[in-house]
Amino acid sequence: MNWFYNLKVKIKLITGFGAVVALFVAVLLYQYFTLDDLANLQDAGSKRAFDTERVMHIEMRVDELYGVAADAIINNNIDEAIQSLNNKKKKKEISEVKSLADTDEELKAAEEFSTTYKEMFNTIKSELIPTLKNNTVVDQSYIRTIDEILDEYREKASVSIAVISESLSNENKAGDKEYDDSSSSARSSLIV
Repeated sequence: MNWFYNLKVKIKLITGFGAVVALFVAVLLYQYFTLDDLANLQDAGSKRAFDTERVMHIEMRVDELYGVAADAIINNNIDEAIQSLNNKKKKKEISEVKSLADTDEELKAAEEFSTTYKEMFNTIKSELIPTLKNNTVVDQSYIRTIDEILDEYREKASVSIAVISESLSNENKAGDKEYDDSSSSARSSLIV
């Protein structure tokens, strides 16, 4: 430590200020990267919220599909049901659900949704509509059986969507916690 005492005052001042400036620059860089991380966490949270909303819209489309079948049965709107089925974008909705899945649990639920939604769609198109269209005397017990099957498909699809929605919600909570922890850490280091 003798070497430090032997330095000129000018060099001691420059070294002291240099150390303070270096420390200040290090804190600024840390804050910059922390704020960048916080911005990324906020963007990821916004995307997850948007994805959760997309999942809810797809669940509404499942209910709409079931509504098409119910309307065909109750009001005998067969032509309208056929048109609604033709307007449905089954592949787009399935691929949208699959694109939202990023964990094993979500991927499994997305695959179950895909299978169930296709079966529901095909049952309406190949079983219900032809039965309603081709029979002058409709077999009500068979129609009830088809309706029960469609109800089961709707329930399975809703459960699959709920699994994905719950998973996204958990990811949102974890992301919020990570954001809060990073924000708190950044505040503490800034105060120090």
